[in-house]
Amino acid sequence: MRASSNSKTAHSTRMPTLSQVRLASCQHVSDKRPNRNGQSAAVLGFSKKLKGLFNKRMPHIALIGYGVVGRALGDVLAARVRGAKVVANDPKLRPGRAGKVRIEKNLPKAVAGADWIFLCVPSHLQGQGVAGPGWRKLAAQLRLHAKAEAILVIKSTLVPGDVAELEKLTRRRVVVCPEFMSEGTAERDILHPHRVLVGGSDPAAVESVIRLYRQWVPARKIIRMDAWSAQLAKLLANAMLAQRVSSINSMTALCERAGGDVRSVARAVGLDPRIGPHFLNASPGFGGSCLEKDIRLLCSLARSLGHPEVARYWQAIIDMNDAHVGRCIRKIVKLTGPKGRIAVFGLSFKAGVNDSRNSMPLRIAQALKAKGHRVIGHDPMMKRAPGLKVVDSIYEAASGARCIVLMSDAKEYRNIDWTRLRRLAPLAKIVEAAGGKVPSVFGRGTVHRLGGLS
Repeated sequence: MRASSNSKTAHSTRMPTLSQVRLASCQHVSDKRPNRNGQSAAVLGFSKKLKGLFNKRMPHIALIGYGVVGRALGDVLAARVRGAKVVANDPKLRPGRAGKVRIEKNLPKAVAGADWIFLCVPSHLQGQGVAGPGWRKLAAQLRLHAKAEAILVIKSTLVPGDVAELEKLTRRRVVVCPEFMSEGTAERDILHPHRVLVGGSDPAAVESVIRLYRQWVPARKIIRMDAWSAQLAKLLANAMLAQRVSSINSMTALCERAGGDVRSVARAVGLDPRIGPHFLNASPGFGGSCLEKDIRLLCSLARSLGHPEVARYWQAIIDMNDAHVGRCIRKIVKLTGPKGRIAVFGLSFKAGVNDSRNSMPLRIAQALKAKGHRVIGHDPMMKRAPGLKVVDSIYEAASGARCIVLMSDAKEYRNIDWTRLRRLAPLAKIVEAAGGKVPSVFGRGTVHRLGGLS
């Protein structure tokens, strides 16, 4: 950034304005120290304030919401920001301590005196975004109890444009810093992010959040953006991950009809460095709490901006996911026969988590039960599932089954004693839907791979 000819001295106490500091729409943070000849005096002055904040007293950080995101972020902030006081608010938890993080049920107590308040609440409080009653109630509490200079940092996924409304409702500066972590590896992803996006209209607020993240994130991984673009980047990232899943799953139908092998296709396509191998494994479909929700947000945004063709494009990703699930159900029913017993291995939306929100394996299992089959489920991370009998043993689940469906690539299913399983379920057909391998102990025509050769 170039210094203005009208810049005040570096000792000015005024915060920088947009006219004083021009942020590029997508600008990487420099590792170099501020240069008095290369930065405005206002920014230099604010940098001194930040240095004082970190060096002279404990940075005070509040988290609203202590779920998957809040818990992982709180642990990292408490461990990596030197001397930080981290307080989390979650009305579902008892007051006390979770490691270095203090838990408060009372929101006013949690945010009192906080310099940064991270909003890690569900994206749709009470079913709506910032315009809904849930977010309006939260905004009213923050306006009443957060100190005037506190910076609100949005980790929740909101529709682009909601930041301006939240600033009006709270009368506080708001910075967008979307989270790109995956459930099951949340803390690792926050500690070692591929990128950190920091977006906002107030340069001083943006700079303060960058300074906070620079306690553990290299400067080359931090990108300044405007808030709208940062929010859109979050939606598009998840939409494109789902797009890849639906793309390869769409090929399973063609491979099964014509006798191809979708795994060979995926391997060949993934070797192209422009494409890469990630998210190209045939599966029961994408699920979890984020991907479909973010595509629907993207579709709503497109329609609101007068582009129904964009909404139709992204809606097709969800439609393909639903069609793929339906085809999987029909395939299993055909192999099993009328009302046969079915063992389903894997119920969570992905391996290694106990989360069944919008889980395609669970949706398939429930649909099979609805069609009159006796369905027994097993998942190494889940003891129960809505509407299903879940057992602790793989072999108990498989005993007497007419069909065994592998929905997960969890390590427990890579170490199955297939000879034992064959004795327990001698008439079973095997449907392999997670990219694993079933040994030849099962006879020819018994193993049916999703989108692959038997």
